Amino acid sequence: MRTHHKFSSFWLGVLLSCLCSGCSSVTVLRLTSETFPSRSVGEVAILSEAPPQEHIRIANLSETSSSRADTLQKHILKKAAQLGADAVVFSAPHSRSEQRVDYQPMYSPWGYYAPYYYGPGALGYSSMRGSFYGAWGPSWGYAPYGAVPYTVRVTTLKGVAIRYTGTSREPVQ
Repeated sequence: MRTHHKFSSFWLGVLLSCLCSGCSSVTVLRLTSETFPSRSVGEVAILSEAPPQEHIRIANLSETSSSRADTLQKHILKKAAQLGADAVVFSAPHSRSEQRVDYQPMYSPWGYYAPYYYGPGALGYSSMRGSFYGAWGPSWGYAPYGAVPYTVRVTTLKGVAIRYTGTSREPVQ
């Protein structure tokens, strides 16, 4: 019983980590070999242009997802806080539409057990393999899956994590 509890706890942890990770992740390109202590997300400032104070660029951060820009901004700020950044200089988000294809099961208006649903023959087309019908088979005349095109809006947000080097740690407004 004890091993069953450990086993279920392990899979619960795996499930929670998968749910928390989401479908995309922040890409980090380190620009310095220095490391800094992490900080809380609330301490990281949001900037639209580089500040006049002396600073070093810690990393280029970017994320591409079908999520909204504010969600992407939160993910980038969280990663910048882990890197010990004082601020993130964001660029304007870039959105584009992507055409994708998904394969869905086909629908038969006659129902699953209707005559000739699988084709002529007692067992449908599969019963005719190797018979006098030649190349006819389960894929002839009936496609079990069909391509369904759809459009997705994808947004890319980029930012540069910076750390102030002067005595003042606060950004100038």
